[in-house]
Amino acid sequence: MKRILLVSLLTLGTVGCDKNSWLGLESASAEVTATGLAAAAPGAAAAPGAAAARGAAGAPGAAAAPGVAGAPGLATAHLSLGCDVVARVDLAALLAAPAFKKEVIPALEALKNGEAKTDAEKKAKAFLSETGIDPLKDLKELALCVTNLKGAMPAAGAPPVEPGLALILSGNIKPGSVVPSLLKHAKPGKLSAIELAGTSAITDAKGEMYAGQATDGVVVIAKGKPDFEMAMKMDNAAASLGLPLDKPIAFAIPAKTMKQLMQQAGSRIPFAAQADKLGHAALTVDLGRNAVAVLINVTTEQAALEFVAALKMMMGQLAQAPSEAGAPAFVGALLKGAKVEARGTKAVVEFVANPEQIDAMAKELAAGITSGAK
Repeated sequence: MKRILLVSLLTLGTVGCDKNSWLGLESASAEVTATGLAAAAPGAAAAPGAAAARGAAGAPGAAAAPGVAGAPGLATAHLSLGCDVVARVDLAALLAAPAFKKEVIPALEALKNGEAKTDAEKKAKAFLSETGIDPLKDLKELALCVTNLKGAMPAAGAPPVEPGLALILSGNIKPGSVVPSLLKHAKPGKLSAIELAGTSAITDAKGEMYAGQATDGVVVIAKGKPDFEMAMKMDNAAASLGLPLDKPIAFAIPAKTMKQLMQQAGSRIPFAAQADKLGHAALTVDLGRNAVAVLINVTTEQAALEFVAALKMMMGQLAQAPSEAGAPAFVGALLKGAKVEARGTKAVVEFVANPEQIDAMAKELAAGITSGAK
């Protein structure tokens, strides 16, 4: 999940020549695409007036400034009611957080100002020049839309279907520049130019991944045509989906998806009885305190108390269970230290992430930027 959170346009170009990335086109999976892309945004203060614009765009129910390339909130304005899970990352805020500022900013500075020696590095420089992107200040906001979760978690006996995915990036990106540059620097035969959703786009050899740029400058990378076409529209559905727009990092699961997930899980979870009382859920991150909060909306205060009791029981079991192979070792510690309580008609879970884990995440991102451009 953290790889998806840290995605941005930067190595859409910088790893465009990397043999393991989609845009290097040896593979076409969303995981590889998301892994290869790296966040790039300034750690410096926003330009004059940006704070006011961000406040307007971030207010629940408020629409992004229409047609303004790089306007705060422009990526989330492309989220649709068809999304099953949504997320948003304020890239400038992320890069201003101490761990990321320490580790990632130097990697971005080296990418921008360092000497291009390899063919991949030269192509990365050309991509940044052709798109007008300054990796230290031009990328603003990332939004994520996941679809078809029902197919990914089918009933017993039915084969799973991979969920759909769209990554949406806004910033000071020259409109109409991304697709031509990617086509220019892609390996022969690996990318095809197509017309889709009323714009020029590109797809891989298997026709699984799609990328393009909307007229407002927003870049969309999607797995599947339907997800690409949906993300290219400006539906302004973020607030309706329950996504907090006043937090630098946030996820949301709409009420329709929560009920669907509970129904599919059935008696396997202790709070199945509350399934019909659930509203939307949201997760937010406070970068200053490394604090994570999960808020689950329910219909009544009594339902919130019952849900919290069931949630505490499940979390206690998870905290005591031995870590499975490949599972993060710190999950148990987080659960043991979590605060769980009912607040009115909300069930709230709060915990603080280990600083070492945040540092490791920042170092991983910096390493990805460095290796992606070589």
